[in-house]
Amino acid sequence: MKIRAVVLIVLLVAAGVATLFRNQVTGYERPDEAWLESVLPDRIGDSMFLASASNPKQSYAMDRSTYEALKPIGIVARVYQQGPHRYDVVVIAGDEPNTFHDQTWCFKMQNWQILEDRTVSQPTRTVGEVPMRLIHVANDQTNQWMVFVFRGPAGNFYPDFGGMWREFFFSDLKRGVPTPTSFLRVIGLTGQTPEQVLSFAARAIDSGAMPYGPPKER
Repeated sequence: MKIRAVVLIVLLVAAGVATLFRNQVTGYERPDEAWLESVLPDRIGDSMFLASASNPKQSYAMDRSTYEALKPIGIVARVYQQGPHRYDVVVIAGDEPNTFHDQTWCFKMQNWQILEDRTVSQPTRTVGEVPMRLIHVANDQTNQWMVFVFRGPAGNFYPDFGGMWREFFFSDLKRGVPTPTSFLRVIGLTGQTPEQVLSFAARAIDSGAMPYGPPKER
C-alpha cells in the first residue's frame, strides 16, 4: 500500500512538472479569452447577444473566483435575445481537464434544487446527434431548464465530465501537446420548455459555439 502511494505521488509530481515545461518544449502557445470571444458566434440562428457596456464581446463577466478555480483559456458569457425569450449561454475553453467540472455541483452549492437530471440525444444540422445533459432546477423564486455538454480534444461530445477526461488523457498521449477544447451551458431565462432550450443549444453548436483543436486550425 505504501509503495502504491509513493508511486502515485511520483506520477502526480511528474505530471505537474511536465505540464509546467511542455509549452516551452513543444512551442505550444496558449490562446486567451480574446481568441475565444473572436471565434464564438455573435448570432445564433435569428438571435443576437446583448453586449454589456464594459465589454462589447460579452453580456456579463464571470466572477474572479471562477477564473482562479478553473484557470481556463477563457470564459465567455452571453445572453441571446430571440423574440420574447432570452438564453444565457456560457462557453468555457481550456486545454487541461482540471478546467472542466460537473455543473450540477455549482447549482447545489448555490441552493438550487435539481428537479430532473437526464441525458438526451439532440439532433444538430452539422454534427448529427449530440448527447446533452438536460437539467431542471428550482429555487424559492423560479425554475429553469438548462443544458450542458462537453467537447473533447478530438471533437467528440459528452454529457458528462468523465468521457471528456478520458479523451483528454489519450489526446495528450497521442499529440504530446495541449489541445484547446470547450464546454457549453445554455439556460432558458424566460420560461422556455426543455425542447426550446435543447433546440437552442443545438443551434449554438451548429453556429460554432464549441471550438476545439489548435487555434491555428480554426
